[in-house]
Amino acid sequence: MLPTDKPAFTGLIAKTWRFYEKTPTAETVADWFDVLEGLPLEAVAIAFKRHLTDPKAGQYLPKPGDIIRHIPTATTDDGHPGPEEAWGMLIHFANDEQETGLYTEPMRQAWEACDPILKLGDEVGARMCFLETYRKAMKQAVETRNSPKRSLTKGSDVERRKSALQEAVAAKRISADYAQSLLPAPVASMDHL
Repeated sequence: MLPTDKPAFTGLIAKTWRFYEKTPTAETVADWFDVLEGLPLEAVAIAFKRHLTDPKAGQYLPKPGDIIRHIPTATTDDGHPGPEEAWGMLIHFANDEQETGLYTEPMRQAWEACDPILKLGDEVGARMCFLETYRKAMKQAVETRNSPKRSLTKGSDVERRKSALQEAVAAKRISADYAQSLLPAPVASMDHL
C-alpha cells in the first residue's frame, strides 16, 4: 500500500471492526497499516472479506496473520503473480500470437523448463513442471527481495496490445511512459495539407 491508500485502508479497518461492534483507534489503524504496508490495497481488502466470511476464524476480530493468510501468493511477494496466475497468463498468450503479455523473470525461467514438455503435448506435465519451477524461482526472488522486472511479448494485434498495456498501467505493473513506448507511433494524417 502507498501512503495515499491510508484513507481507504482506514475505512476498510473501520468497516471490519463494525462487524465486531468495535471502533478501531488511530493507533490500531497505524499499526495495521505498518504491518501490511508492502501489500496492495486491493489484495488486503479481499483478504479482510475472506476473513469475515470464514466460518471459524471470522468469529473473531482478525490479527495481521489472519489477513496475510488470506492473501494469495500473487500479492505477498511484491507484485509477482502467484503460480497458478502466472501459468494462466503464459499459456494464454503463448497459444495466441495476437495476444500481448507481460511476464517476470521467474515466469520466464519456469516457462523455459516446461516448454519442452508442452511441445510433447503433455499440458498437465508441463503445468506441474511450471508450477514447481516457478515456486522455486519465486522463493529465490522473495529471499533476495527482487521486485518483479517485467518483459513484454508483443502480440500482433495492436488493439489487444493497447488494452493489455492499459491494464498493466492501471495495475501499476509498468509506467504509462513505458507503455506508450511499446505502442506504434501514430500515423501522420495528410488531411491538413
